Amino acid sequence: MSVVKNHSFSWGRGFIYFVLLLMVVFYLLPLVVMILTSLKSMDDIRAGNLMTLPQEWLLDAWQKAWGSACTGVKCEFNHHSRCFNFYFFGFAKRVCLNQMAV
Repeated sequence: MSVVKNHSFSWGRGFIYFVLLLMVVFYLLPLVVMILTSLKSMDDIRAGNLMTLPQEWLLDAWQKAWGSACTGVKCEFNHHSRCFNFYFFGFAKRVCLNQMAV
């Protein structure tokens, strides 16, 4: 015997979907602002409103970021300081976790 479910509209389900939609917008809004800001000129950024579309769409920031990104082959910064930070803070984290487990 099969069970037939009634998929009629209910206010409770509509409220849940509305809250979920608000959460999605709230979660994605910083990403939208970041992408819009990255496509603006400095004059557009200084104008103030973060949510407006750029007057002129520029990819200069993207070209600069991807053109100067360190891929690990040749980098201009000191690798030893990064390794020290990684091992030091990794060790500190392990000590803290061990103390919390006791």
